[in-house]
Amino acid sequence: MPGINDAHTHVGDEGRLQLSVDLTGSKSLQEMLGRVEQAAKIAPAGKWLQGGGWDHTLWPQKVLPTRQELDGVTHGHPAIFERVDGHIAIANTAALEAASITRATRDPRAASSIMTAQGELTGIVREDPAMEMIFQKIPPPTPAERKRALSLALADASIHGVTSVQDYSQWDDFLAMEQLEREDHLPVRISDG
Repeated sequence: MPGINDAHTHVGDEGRLQLSVDLTGSKSLQEMLGRVEQAAKIAPAGKWLQGGGWDHTLWPQKVLPTRQELDGVTHGHPAIFERVDGHIAIANTAALEAASITRATRDPRAASSIMTAQGELTGIVREDPAMEMIFQKIPPPTPAERKRALSLALADASIHGVTSVQDYSQWDDFLAMEQLEREDHLPVRISDG
């Protein structure tokens, strides 16, 4: 049976997405927070929690989450979770502190996207530069994390009939793919896009 070629992939990003906290389909704030808390309980100390897919417009109250609510379930881990559309995210206090975002944040574009009119930090960050101020503080994945993420994404591709891809992942992902190939654990043919 012929295999499928995907001409434009980001295998590394897809794998890291599979390792993140999936909030897609959360029917309430409580369900979202419960999923985050489950991830926080098993994450190594100090590990950033990331993920996304939440959509408050599907919840009964349709109210955006707050950093304080997230603080209550993240057990000290810095955390940021993108909304399903990718235009806003909720960050907890530890993530805001890591990015040096305070009431005194000087960039007016960032300040307007993270505070209420009263100058209170809600934890909701809108677009760049506020989101990027946080994302740039997240440590890059370790080689072992990259390898695990790639293994998950490539196994998923293979199960669905994909036999080759042109990939646009980060250089460090390609190095991890080379290691998987040397170990004979590369189920899909990969070329640099």
